[in-house]
Amino acid sequence: MNRYLSDGPLPGKGKRNDFQWRHALAASFMATMLALPSSALADSPEQSISSTVEKLCPVLAGINNSGGLTLAERDVFFRCGEVKIQEGQTFDDLTDEQLNALNNMTSTQNSAINTATVEIARPQATAITGRLAALRGGGIGGLATNFDQKESEPIYYAGPVTSLSAGEGGTTMGADFDRFGIFLNLSGATGNKDDTTNEAGFDFSAAGIIAGADYRLTPGFFLGLAVGYNQLTSDIDDDGGDVDVSGYGVSVYGTYYIENFYLNGIATYGRKDYEIQRNVNYSVARNPNDPAIGTSPTATVDQEFDGDTEADEYGFTVGAGYDLFMGGFTVGPYARLSYFRTDIDGYDEKLKGDNTDDGFGLALSIDDEEIESVSSTIGALASYAIGSPVGVWSPYVKLDWQHEYQDDGTELKAGFVNGGTDPSAVAQNSIIIPLDDTDRDFFNLGVGVSATFPRGFSAFVDYATVLALDDLTVHQLVGGLRIEL
Repeated sequence: MNRYLSDGPLPGKGKRNDFQWRHALAASFMATMLALPSSALADSPEQSISSTVEKLCPVLAGINNSGGLTLAERDVFFRCGEVKIQEGQTFDDLTDEQLNALNNMTSTQNSAINTATVEIARPQATAITGRLAALRGGGIGGLATNFDQKESEPIYYAGPVTSLSAGEGGTTMGADFDRFGIFLNLSGATGNKDDTTNEAGFDFSAAGIIAGADYRLTPGFFLGLAVGYNQLTSDIDDDGGDVDVSGYGVSVYGTYYIENFYLNGIATYGRKDYEIQRNVNYSVARNPNDPAIGTSPTATVDQEFDGDTEADEYGFTVGAGYDLFMGGFTVGPYARLSYFRTDIDGYDEKLKGDNTDDGFGLALSIDDEEIESVSSTIGALASYAIGSPVGVWSPYVKLDWQHEYQDDGTELKAGFVNGGTDPSAVAQNSIIIPLDDTDRDFFNLGVGVSATFPRGFSAFVDYATVLALDDLTVHQLVGGLRIEL
C-alpha cells in the first residue's frame, strides 16, 4: 500500500516516537489491494514539529510583546515555548515530557484516513472481480459443465448451473438464464496497524453493501453497473482519537472471453466523508511567560479537536486470465494492472466545546492530500465443482502476489490554525510530516465456497487476508447472492 487508507509516546505516555503523524501502508488483497506511496524523510515527526516550533515561537514572542495575539494564538505561543530547545542545547536534550508534547501537537488520524480510503474501496472491486469470474463460467460459482464427465470440454454460459447431469451424455441447463443478472453482496472487515517509529497504531472495522446488474451483449461479452456503500471506524491506540468514514462507489465493469481466455475491466468513481476526532493529552513544565505559572507550574493539556473533510477517488483495473478445466477442477492463472487515486480535501480542526484551558489553541490545519497507486497482481485461483441433489458446490482457493510501482514521495503538510495571521508568522507556520516507507511486495490469500442452485440462483462466502505486510493486518469476509434472469 501506499501511504496508509490519503497518513514517542502515545497520548499520556512518556516514550519517544509513539504518537505521530503517519500514513499506514494500505495493503489490499484480492482484486483491489492498493499500495499507496509515502515519503521517507530523514527527520522524525518530533524533529519536524520541533523545527516548526523553533522558527514560529520567536515570531509569536515578538507579536505577543506588542499585544497582537488573540487568546488562542497566545495559547499556541505558550505551548510552543514549553517544548522549545533552550539556548546552548540541542534536540537530543529535550525531555521525554517535551517529546510527548511535540508528538501530541501533530496528528495521528491521517494514517487511519488513508487506511479507510483503501478499505472502503476494496470490497466493491473484490465483489465485481468475483462477479466477472461467475459471468464467464469459470472460477467462483459459475462453471457450467456436465458432472457425469461424459464430455471432455465444459459448456460455457453466463449463469450458474441450474440442474445436474441427466441422461447418458449429461445435460447442463441454463439457456433460459443467460442474458440479465443481478447480485447483492454484504462485506465486513477488521484489522489493525502496529506502532512504528513514524506512525501510531490503530484498530479498524468496516461493513458494506454492494448491488449490481449486468447484461450479455454477445455470447462472450458482458457489461454491468454496480453501486456500493461502506462505513469504516478506526480507533487510535491509547485513546488518541478516532476516524469515522462513510462512502459510496459506482463501478462500470465488463468481461470478454473466447473459450478459456478472458479480459476484464473495471472503472470506479467514489466519494467519501470523513469525521475525525483528535485527543491531545500531555503534561509539561509550564512556559515561564505564561501568567498561569504562578498558580500552576505544570501545563496539563487535555483537549479534543474535531475535523471533517471529503474525498473523490478514481480507480481503473484491467486484467486477463486463462481457465483450465480438468474434470471437476478449474485452475485459472490471472494477471491485473490497477491504478488508484484519491484526492482528500484539506480541513481545519475545531475545538470541541468552549473552553480556554491549556492547549485550547492547538487545532491543526491539514492541507489537501493526493494518494496515488499503480500496482500489478499475478496469481491463480483453483476450484472444484461437486454435484449434489440441491445444486453444485464449488470450494476454491486463490493466491496472488501484488507489486507496487508508485514510489513518488509525498509530503503531508499542516500548520497551526491559530499560528498567527501576521505574514512573518504565516511564513514560519508550516509542518512537514515524515511517513513510513512503502511495502512494495505482498500477497493476497482468499478461500471460500460458492453454490449454484436451480432457477438461476447462486450464493457464495469468501474470506480474504493479506500476507507479508510489515505492520498491517486485514481480515475480510464477503457473502453474496446472485440470480440470472
